[in-house]
Amino acid sequence: MKPFKTLLFTFLIPVLGVSQDCSQVYRFNISDKASYSTSCGTQEGSDWTVNKNSCNFYSPILNTGESPEKQPRRIDIRMRLTNSGTLDEKDFAWIFYYVDGKITSTKTLRGDQVEGVINYKDSIEVPSNSNFKLRIALVCDEADEYWRISNGDLTACVRAFDGEASQSQEPVMADKITVLKERNVVRLMWTAPGNPDGNYFMIERSKNGSQFEFAGYVKDNRNSTTSKYSFIDNGTFKPETWYRISHVDLSGKSSPFGKPVSVTF
Repeated sequence: MKPFKTLLFTFLIPVLGVSQDCSQVYRFNISDKASYSTSCGTQEGSDWTVNKNSCNFYSPILNTGESPEKQPRRIDIRMRLTNSGTLDEKDFAWIFYYVDGKITSTKTLRGDQVEGVINYKDSIEVPSNSNFKLRIALVCDEADEYWRISNGDLTACVRAFDGEASQSQEPVMADKITVLKERNVVRLMWTAPGNPDGNYFMIERSKNGSQFEFAGYVKDNRNSTTSKYSFIDNGTFKPETWYRISHVDLSGKSSPFGKPVSVTF
């Protein structure tokens, strides 16, 4: 078994491509107990690993600070998540974003649909002067399986939202799905009624509109009457990327949500 690596949340580092316009930067450091907490797992050297277990990582609360005229802030999350390469469909990494104490978004990585090294990138828009917290739940159930994060592998950059809107295209509507291009990333947005049997939404991408690959998951907020969802994709194809969303219920039944939509670069 390869030596595993540890989760790091500290004030951002250039090795992960941190933007230079960060007003605050944060990164995990296993030697700094104030920079993280875990429910279990093993800390060794500069690494934290979850092996045949289900464990949570928690970042401390990060306040975004008050921006001029209370304009929103954007937090860029960058993570290098490695694993044993033997993960299967029973193994997951769940990434939860909390804003002012409430879960605003959940991303899911399934073991059989990821590479041995995952370069995870995401962005979230948050109100001025709000509190942000990250929770990562890692699950693997066999002795030869593990998830791994190391010092410097996990960072967050807080930056102003100024100028972003002028660089975005007008939203393109496709039935129930809205797709918005922002620089080199794509934001998908949709609204869905509450479903007590709902489990998650699966997002897929394609370069030709016919052959799709896994892009990510968003947990179904099944306890609410109506919920707004969003998903940010950094793995776009050029010159065109197609997206489709499927809804999966608790029994595993999948059904299309909306119609496929494309965006050009």
